[in-house]
Amino acid sequence: MKVLREKNLSHPPLEIVFTVAEELALLGSSHLDSSQITSRCGFILDAGGPVGEIVIQAPEQAKINAVFHGRSAHAGFAPEEGISAIQMAALAITRMKLLRIDPETTANIGSIQATGPTNIICDRCQLQAEARSLDSAKLRAQVEGMVKALESAAAEMGGTVEIEVQSCYPSYRLDQGAEPARRAAEAARQVNLPVRFKATGGGSDANHFNNRGIPTVVLSCGYEKVHTTGERIALDQLASLAEWVVAIISGE
Repeated sequence: MKVLREKNLSHPPLEIVFTVAEELALLGSSHLDSSQITSRCGFILDAGGPVGEIVIQAPEQAKINAVFHGRSAHAGFAPEEGISAIQMAALAITRMKLLRIDPETTANIGSIQATGPTNIICDRCQLQAEARSLDSAKLRAQVEGMVKALESAAAEMGGTVEIEVQSCYPSYRLDQGAEPARRAAEAARQVNLPVRFKATGGGSDANHFNNRGIPTVVLSCGYEKVHTTGERIALDQLASLAEWVVAIISGE
């Protein structure tokens, strides 16, 4: 905005949207009143990889919350009388397909929580997991497999499990000729950036915008080692990103 004003660059009407709670499965944009937006296309700054890459496909995500219930008993006096909720969760995890399932599908255990002294068989253990895929049918199959693993582990060990499956956000796919993809590619070439269209395994606010009728692409921002303590971004990538955004906004 500052550059547009300083250089007095012409541009179409702009709507700038700031959302909250993006890392909580796009919680903020899921509650956004899209009727307030009149733009016919959108651009999100939220992808790893070198500046110039344009995300035109992203996955659907589901989360799984499971609580195992066993039976407490003294671990030294009468362990035979106990049913370990931790052991049930561990058995379930060993039966799941996790991490990279195929080129379009992933799954992960995010946390497993149980507290108590070592001399008591733990009777409660909570597990949180997710699955995501570019293919809705594959996502359903992956979630069903994970749920089956949870249920069978609890049943075999004589315990129970409560399972909640939450659909977090839908997938989307745009053609390279869609308006935001075309505009982003043309602008990238204007500022001498190599253009590459790609799919991603991550969700962004674009998932909701696309499924509400506002074609939206995600622009790669140049950051590396995403969601690790080594995450970083080169200053020249930041500068290139700013030039790219100005070119998109001020282009025809």
